[in-house]
Amino acid sequence: GRISLGGARRTARMSFAHRSVLKEMREKKAKAAKAVERAVSRWRPWAESASREPAPWPAKFAKGGRGITRGVPQVPEDNRWRLGKYAVRADFDGGNLRRVEQNGADGAFQLWTRSDCEGSDHATQHRTWFHFRIEGHSPGETLSFTVMNYVKQGKIFQHDYRPVYRQHPSGAKYARCNQSVTHWKTDHGQFRWTFRHNIETAEPTYFAFTFPFSHGDCVATLDAIDARFASDLSLRERVYVRRQTLARSLEGRDVDVLTVTAPGGVSECDYDDAPVASSRVAPPGATPLDRPVFIVSAGVHPGEKPGNHMMCGILEFLLRPDDPRAAALRERFVFKLVPMLNPDGAFRGHFRQDTLGQNLNRHYDDPDPTKQPVIHAVVRMAMHYANQRRFG
Repeated sequence: GRISLGGARRTARMSFAHRSVLKEMREKKAKAAKAVERAVSRWRPWAESASREPAPWPAKFAKGGRGITRGVPQVPEDNRWRLGKYAVRADFDGGNLRRVEQNGADGAFQLWTRSDCEGSDHATQHRTWFHFRIEGHSPGETLSFTVMNYVKQGKIFQHDYRPVYRQHPSGAKYARCNQSVTHWKTDHGQFRWTFRHNIETAEPTYFAFTFPFSHGDCVATLDAIDARFASDLSLRERVYVRRQTLARSLEGRDVDVLTVTAPGGVSECDYDDAPVASSRVAPPGATPLDRPVFIVSAGVHPGEKPGNHMMCGILEFLLRPDDPRAAALRERFVFKLVPMLNPDGAFRGHFRQDTLGQNLNRHYDDPDPTKQPVIHAVVRMAMHYANQRRFG
């Protein structure tokens, strides 16, 4: 009898523990669902441009830019192809495709990506990023794309990595392709891979290596922030944000910096005198000297899109008026946010380099203001605050 009772007691304890685990799992699930609901309802400054088509490259290729880029075409040529019933193009902000051919049957294609600065004296071997649009397909058709000249990146496909797609105009955002990737090496050791997607509608479809974020997306995001704060006094009373042009790229594109902090203690009678190219309105007011400066930048390598999306998340979080964590950070720090350091590379559809084939991440030690004007401006701003002992 004692054995039976002991067994019963043990069974009861096990059952109790099991119920506790189930209760904890239900509570975690409910908490996660509420977090998702809050996240979905939050304002996303980048969402206003997410469903738009990328801005087209100019029909006539301008030459010039500033000084050192004079004579360099601002965009590559020959970025439209007609293949039977299909039309393919990559002549837009962030587009990248060098060549496309049909591979036998309808819906099967071979692609060649364009390396950074291809066709110029600054050409590199970086051929990872691609972004193109195709139309002429039918609902239910499966499109197949074999990438012929990719750099060896087989490891990324070992865990079912897939490119992304969006159908325009019905698709509000990009999503992963609905079929798995296959990859292999040829007899000559060349790396090849094929991605496929079953098309849902006859609308034009965009495909990209991963979730895009173009130069136009960056500008639209900052414009959306400007518009929201300009029209809402209650926001300005809780969040201090000011946008300036930190520098201009080699091709003349603005590189902006946002100042984000708490309004308390900011003096509009005096100004933050950090060196910048220009201010859209008045420069930021002087902030308390005991509030350390925290600089965050992204987009130095234009094809590494996760960094752009992380910057969007940082912006959204720091601008939340009702989040006590964001409010505490604004009270503690002055944030200087530079969302896109290499807008020229992003516009051209590069993966790593700028117009001159430079890896800008390698020029922080001694940037040349004529060749690396954006990095020079970031370092100059950082040194300004370092000399004021504002980095805590």
